[in-house]
Amino acid sequence: MEGFHEWQAAGEKTKQPYFIHPADSEGVFHFAGLWDLWETAGRVMESCTIITTEPNSLMVGIHNRKPVILAPENFNE
Repeated sequence: MEGFHEWQAAGEKTKQPYFIHPADSEGVFHFAGLWDLWETAGRVMESCTIITTEPNSLMVGIHNRKPVILAPENFNE
C-alpha cells in the first residue's frame, strides 16, 4: 500500500484524519494479513483481514493500534 488513514480523536464528536505513508515517496507498505476461501450454504466466500498491533512511537499519539508492517525480506511476492 502507498499509505493508510488513521483518525485521531479531537474532541468528543470530531476526529482529525492522518494519511500515514513511507517517508520515501516511491515506497510502499506491506501489511501482514490473513486470507481465506471457504464455502457455506453452497456459496464460495472470500474473506481477509489486516493484522494490527500496538502503536510504535510514531503512531502512539494518533491511534491505539497500527497495521503490522512487514519488511521485504519477511514475505514472498
